[in-house]
Amino acid sequence: MRYRKNVMLLAAIVLALTGSGAIAAAMLREPVARLAEADPRQGLEQRRCAVDAKLVPRCGLLWGVAPGAFTDLPAGRALGNFERTTGRPADVLHSYHRGDEVFPTADEIAAVRQPRKRILFANWKVAWNTTWADVAAGGEDARIDTAAARFKAFPGTMFLALHHEPENDVRSGGGMTARDYAAMFRHTVQRLRADGVKNVVFVLVYMAYQPWCEQD
Repeated sequence: MRYRKNVMLLAAIVLALTGSGAIAAAMLREPVARLAEADPRQGLEQRRCAVDAKLVPRCGLLWGVAPGAFTDLPAGRALGNFERTTGRPADVLHSYHRGDEVFPTADEIAAVRQPRKRILFANWKVAWNTTWADVAAGGEDARIDTAAARFKAFPGTMFLALHHEPENDVRSGGGMTARDYAAMFRHTVQRLRADGVKNVVFVLVYMAYQPWCEQD
């Protein structure tokens, strides 16, 4: 029963992010045992669970980690340390960036393009040192355009979250309201798409616990 609830929750999330009822329905039809039978020591490639154009796995779940989030370790070294400690490979490498930082970095690209391929999941605070409202109004279009060129050059498809856990930064004014966040997100996605970025799957990352969920 627990597995069935987890599958239904994951299907709902996929539906919200992709707008594809077909994908969500397919996940609900997937036998629950299929999700539990995969050897947890094996990565996505070893289980032969291919992902579609939106990086939704054909079977099983993606196993991801932000191994060096609070350290100065390069992404590749931190990922290697984590995998050796846990005894299993990761499917997703999670990284954090802000403002004009250059990413995907060479180290991140090398880490996800090792003999066993991984997916890069980058968080980007587009409005670093400014506001969501400023980004939505076009004030950081040059920053977005510069990033677009790097995204297009990335060898593969990546997840991109725009300003992860935004609840923590919502204010009642000053260009940082929830509506400002939505406008920033929409403008950034539209700008990147207009720049020709086709290899990015845009996602949301929420803190998702009560004090923040009750904010306007």
